[in-house]
Amino acid sequence: MAHRIVELESGSFSVRNERLGETMHSHIGPEIEAREIYIEQSELATRLQAPPLDSPLVIYDLGLGIAANALLALSCRRKLLETGVSSRAIHLVSFENELDGLRLAMDQAKQFGWMVGFDSELRTILAGDSCDQEGEKWELIEGDFHRAALSGLPTPELIYFDFYSPRVNTHLWSVDVFSRLYKVSRNPQATNLFTYSAATAVRSAMLLAGFHVGYGRSTQAKLETTIASTKLEALRYPLDLRWFEKLSRSDKPFSEEDLLKYNKAELLEKIRAAPQFNV
Repeated sequence: MAHRIVELESGSFSVRNERLGETMHSHIGPEIEAREIYIEQSELATRLQAPPLDSPLVIYDLGLGIAANALLALSCRRKLLETGVSSRAIHLVSFENELDGLRLAMDQAKQFGWMVGFDSELRTILAGDSCDQEGEKWELIEGDFHRAALSGLPTPELIYFDFYSPRVNTHLWSVDVFSRLYKVSRNPQATNLFTYSAATAVRSAMLLAGFHVGYGRSTQAKLETTIASTKLEALRYPLDLRWFEKLSRSDKPFSEEDLLKYNKAELLEKIRAAPQFNV
């Protein structure tokens, strides 16, 4: 079996990909991880209440996995409505190339409480159809993100970047992938990207793609996460020259994927010239 359900240190459950040798979530579990890194850190509830209320909030959900990020985003909006608060519509675009893990989790949904109430939506998505109801649209683009067509999709306001780690999926954490995202990140206010990884090579790839990059909040599992944005002023704690000095000394400043295509010295020079290091 390519996937199996595993119990984590916290007592919660996740899915392990045996082919890759990696579990989808850290020891704190999918619900807490999704809430801390993506839902709360992106201030989703606040964004949903912000004008213009007639403008849908578009989220790219990169690495659907067992749908924790997607379902908690939908739950966030539904909870606002339940309390009588007006909310923007939400448009989720999920990307995933292996759906067996999600199917397995659905078969054991009692171990994944945040799935409760979404059986119809999950089955629709897995059938290859789009969920489209009042105020909510959710679609799935299946296949390798490296080859996914983005040109016809709406501009994202938020990007939840949650693929398997750079250790097992190097090509999905490369300059090329972040450049593809940067090109479609044209939200007038800003497009903000959130991820669990704080790896130097990942942050370098984001900077080289054109994003401004900052320190993300700590979680119960990680000392730091990462936020990237199309606008520097959207970052509370941008990486500074101290980080660049750390980069210069790092034995892994860039991914192997990127070093096969680009010259290390030229990459360092390009990052040093990034606007956030010259303010």
